[in-house]
Amino acid sequence: MLQNWAETVESSKLIQTLRTALKRARLLEVEETCFTSSSRGTDVASETIHPSKGGTIQLPHYGIDLCIPALALQKECEITLKVLPQPSSVLFAENEAIVSPGVVCEPSGITFEKPLKLVIPHCALLTDPSKAKVTMHFTHGNAKVTKKELSSTGSPRCIVRANDLEVYITHFSIYEMFMAISDYLIGKRVASTPYLPKLMSRLQPQYCHLRLFNDTPGLADLIEKEEEKLDYRKMAPTKKMFVHWDKGELKIICEVKGGYVPENERMKTVSLDDIYILDQNLFSFSVRATGDADVDFKFNFYPHCDEGQAFIAKFSGMYLGLVA
Repeated sequence: MLQNWAETVESSKLIQTLRTALKRARLLEVEETCFTSSSRGTDVASETIHPSKGGTIQLPHYGIDLCIPALALQKECEITLKVLPQPSSVLFAENEAIVSPGVVCEPSGITFEKPLKLVIPHCALLTDPSKAKVTMHFTHGNAKVTKKELSSTGSPRCIVRANDLEVYITHFSIYEMFMAISDYLIGKRVASTPYLPKLMSRLQPQYCHLRLFNDTPGLADLIEKEEEKLDYRKMAPTKKMFVHWDKGELKIICEVKGGYVPENERMKTVSLDDIYILDQNLFSFSVRATGDADVDFKFNFYPHCDEGQAFIAKFSGMYLGLVA
């Protein structure tokens, strides 16, 4: 009897051990799945949608939602939503401003019984959002295929709010969709972030990257990843500002203390035309340490921002009195 009891206990322990091992394996599987999903980034999302239920596909990092109402689909379908932070290299009209990321919706060729609602953030400064003109550009690769002016009553229908666009679409195509805004547009919200090499030697000039970009969700993180691949690091929090057309072009002025920037590189001028078509841009400033102390940086954005962007750069090595 004692032997049977011992065997039962041993069997129970074995079962518990197996359960624990399976649980750990499952947790590991979930962890690996999450890690794999995270490593792919957040620029694509897919979901199987049932016709009777509908659903919402989100790219929360970019503030983009695609809402599929119930009975919009004729049959069960996997819907994919992809963001394109940088527009294709196509020409936009002179008075059109790029103010939001582009999107691709798949599968191509599918049509809907009811319009789908696509919500996309924008960085336009508008006096009256309800009267702004939105043009949807359809592109394929680097070639502009066609464009269509949207309205609050037409098809595709578009509602403009202070910070986002609500576009209603009835089909998917192979084309990338980019929105441009004109009329009642008085400026844009833009942002800047400075980057420096992770290793800064006093023995040679170093190049500071100032990134200027549209102030829409997700773009700052995308730029930071690009700079990390170059072995650059972020030197100050991202600064946001309003660029108003009536104030004229944007002048970016670099001031340093304890260092030297060539005269012809101390100021970069960004025309309003460039701001109109801006999605992101890189401005490079050459700086050399002129002593053993740290170098104080400050970027001023005249005349669109009263406060500058300041940070301290630490150089390695010893200053040898090199001529700038």
